Amino acid sequence: MATLEASNKVCSDYPAKKPMDSLKTRICAVCGDKASGFHYGVQSCEGCKSFFKRTIQKQLQYICVEEKDCTIDKSNRIRCQYCRFQKCIKLGMLKEAVREDRAPGGRPRIKSLLTLKEHQETYGSSQMILEFIQARPDCVPSIKLDNHAMTIRDLYHFHTVEILMEVAVQELQMIIKWAKQLSCFNALDADDQINLLSEAALELWVFRICQRSSPHQGFVVFAKEVVWHVDYQSHVVIGQWVSLLLMYARKLQTLQLDMAEFACLSTILLFTQEPCSKLRNYDAVEENLKQAICCLKDYIKCSYPEKTNRFAQIILKLPSLREVCINAKKQSLFAKSFASFALPTISSMLVQQ
Repeated sequence: MATLEASNKVCSDYPAKKPMDSLKTRICAVCGDKASGFHYGVQSCEGCKSFFKRTIQKQLQYICVEEKDCTIDKSNRIRCQYCRFQKCIKLGMLKEAVREDRAPGGRPRIKSLLTLKEHQETYGSSQMILEFIQARPDCVPSIKLDNHAMTIRDLYHFHTVEILMEVAVQELQMIIKWAKQLSCFNALDADDQINLLSEAALELWVFRICQRSSPHQGFVVFAKEVVWHVDYQSHVVIGQWVSLLLMYARKLQTLQLDMAEFACLSTILLFTQEPCSKLRNYDAVEENLKQAICCLKDYIKCSYPEKTNRFAQIILKLPSLREVCINAKKQSLFAKSFASFALPTISSMLVQQ
C-alpha cells in the first residue's frame, strides 16, 4: 500500500510515456471486426457495442440452440445472440455503463412505483421518487483519451492522475446538474445550495462510483472508458483511493440497490447536514431529508414486503460511507485534492446556471 509520503513523489517518479503497442491493431475483442473504441470497458466494434447496449436497455433474454459454446466472429456473430452476449460479459463489458433503466423515449422503468401509486398514503412518495430518478443520479462520465481506446494497463502508465482528475471534474458537473433538477434543492437559496453540495460532493462521488462498481468484483468503474483493476492498487497516488472504493463497493454488492433506492439514497446524502452547519435555512434542509427518508421507506415497504430489515440494512451503510470519505481525505492525496477543488468548482458552476 502506498503511503502519503510516497504520494508526494508522484511528479518525479511518474512513469514516462510509452508507445501504445496494444493499440496498434484495434480489433474488436468480441467478434474480431475493426474496433471503433473502448465501449463499456472493452475494445469493441460499433456492432457489438450496439448489440450490448440494446440487450441491456431492453432487458432481452436469449437462448442458445446448441451447446452454449458457439464461436463468435465477424462472419457469424448474429447467429447466436446468447453466446455473443455471454462473450461480452466474459470479456468485461459493464452493464452499469449502459443507462439501462431507460426505455425508448427516456421513461424510467421502475415498475414498483406503480404499486406505490395504488396506495393513497404513499402517492406523494411515488411522485418524489420519480423526480429523483428522472434527475439522472446514475449518469456515468465519459472522456476521450486522445481518440484511442486504452486498456487498464495503458491507464496505469499514461498520466493516470490527469485522466482521473478529468473524470472527477465531469462527475462533479453531473452531481451539480442532478441536484439542480430536484425541486426541493432549487427552492433553497444559492448559499445553502453551495454549502450542501460542498459538504456532500465527496460522499456522493464515492457512492456513485461504488454503486456502479459493485457488480464487478475487483474493478472500480471511474468512467465508461476508465476501469481500474485491483491488481493496480500499488499505484503511488491512486492505490489507497482504489482500496477504499473497493472496500465500500463490496458492502454495496450485498444490497443490490435498485434505481429507486439509489436515487433516494443520493438525495438523502445531499441533505444530510450537521445542525451546526453554515446553512441559512436548516429547517428546510432537514424537512427535505425527512421526506427523502420517508420516500425510501415507503418504496421498500411496497416493493420488498418480504424483506422487513431492508430499510435498516440500507440506512446503516451510510455511516460507513462517511467513514470511508474521512479516511480517504486522510490517506489519499487524490481524494484530498478532489475535496479541495470541489468548493470553488461548485460555486462557479452554480453561478453559471
